[in-house]
Amino acid sequence: MRVLLTDAGDPLLPAVYAAISADYRERYGPGGATYVTRDDAENPGQFSEPLGGVVLLVDGDSAVAAGAFTRHDDRTARLKRIWTDPTRRREGLSRRVLAELESLLRERGYSALMLTTGPNQPEAVALYLATGWTPQLDLAANEWGERGFTKQL
Repeated sequence: MRVLLTDAGDPLLPAVYAAISADYRERYGPGGATYVTRDDAENPGQFSEPLGGVVLLVDGDSAVAAGAFTRHDDRTARLKRIWTDPTRRREGLSRRVLAELESLLRERGYSALMLTTGPNQPEAVALYLATGWTPQLDLAANEWGERGFTKQL
């Protein structure tokens, strides 16, 4: 397995986004799948230099895990699209993606990270708590149902 630092134009990403959309549709119903495309349409270039990038774990010719980042402010990066192929879950791949992102962003001079996850993703909440992230709002959902987390690097 190899780690690839890339951007929003990578040819592996459409399959990743399709898988994320399928997962959101399963978790949140038909409207859940529109989140990924709407977010990208509203924020073109957010996962490309100079604002951000994407870390992919690639096995053979396929991405099996991913995580993206974008600049929030001078010291804080926002993580998004933390994903693992459903057939490869429980292998520690999301944990590895998080570690790669944290190392990369520390090297780039960021001192803090932030992210949100949805209310129907308890395994994501468990992952963030297990890897040292601090829940915001006492794990209560914000008005969109998202749960926020921060981490100091």
